[in-house]
Amino acid sequence: MEPSQLPSVDLLLQFSEESGELIQAVSKLIRKERGNNPTPATLEECRQSLVEELADVIVAIDALRDHWCVTSDELDPIVKAKTARW
Repeated sequence: MEPSQLPSVDLLLQFSEESGELIQAVSKLIRKERGNNPTPATLEECRQSLVEELADVIVAIDALRDHWCVTSDELDPIVKAKTARW
């Protein structure tokens, strides 16, 4: 079964879980870079965790986009406007 074929609530829960794991990876990387409240993981291990969790979130986003038929035509102008504000 394709991820986008899962029930909507399951996709949303999966996205929520993956987002939480990404937040944890980001927090650990920040702690490692700052050196306060350190983690035993190396900087490279923290970076690899970040990469893995980014991939998981991207997969979840793609599944949500497919499920809800969200097109690039819808997203691109919004992404462009938000990017300009960064």
